[in-house]
Amino acid sequence: MDPTLGGKSLRVVQEPSATAVCLFGSLFSNSFALESALDVARRRGIDRIYGLGDLIGMGPHPDRALKLVLDRKIACLQGDFEFNLASGVEEVDCDFTSPGEIFLTKLSLDYTSDKLSAVHLDAIGRFPHHFRMNLGKHRLLLVHGSPVRVSESCWESRENSDFQMWFDECHADIIACDHTGLPWSREVLPGKWLVNVGSLGRPANNGRREGTIVLLREGPSIEFVPIEFDWKRLVEEMKSEKLSDELWKTVEEGYWQYFLDSLPPLERARGKY
Repeated sequence: MDPTLGGKSLRVVQEPSATAVCLFGSLFSNSFALESALDVARRRGIDRIYGLGDLIGMGPHPDRALKLVLDRKIACLQGDFEFNLASGVEEVDCDFTSPGEIFLTKLSLDYTSDKLSAVHLDAIGRFPHHFRMNLGKHRLLLVHGSPVRVSESCWESRENSDFQMWFDECHADIIACDHTGLPWSREVLPGKWLVNVGSLGRPANNGRREGTIVLLREGPSIEFVPIEFDWKRLVEEMKSEKLSDELWKTVEEGYWQYFLDSLPPLERARGKY
């Protein structure tokens, strides 16, 4: 398989073998959640931490979040937000179905672009698209959306057959992804697992004002860990920065106020709206 992203070859980085890693995705500039997640990983004895993209966007003060990522030397992938910003792509490249969703994402891209320093813009442009490593005896592949498209949504309601071809083509036993913001995992073939790490920076549309990380250990052992953060302070900052009401209301209530039209029926039925 020789996947591409916007006509460009993917940058794939081979990482050293590990026995345990901490994975997070869709931080959305929520530095409060990242600080809490790093503390949890430290207390659990895991120092290999990976971000699966969308570190910025949909939240306030992107430079603060990226400074924390770079200062802590967290290895991160490009998500669609990083790809769009670093490539100067003005069109929204996501699986959105409504003009309102596209407009909201464009507003967030414009805000993030205005706030992002040149140093951090250069940094996200250097992020790879995939990480590979051995986790014990298993071959682990880290991606943002899917192995073939950064903005592909790996919903839990999709059939196993939608994912099965990737494991042989990508020479992987475990594929961990992000993008949808909803955590789940499943053995889609004997000895082959797909793990969606969900969102660290945004609630999982379940009424709980918290994010999610995954502690992945050899075996494999897959543990989803809820991460509490100062959501009231985050909401205050989002309001102060005049971000769209849908964004801060999602954090305040714990149920999504946006991107609902893109949710498949099963996933949407689990939320409030």
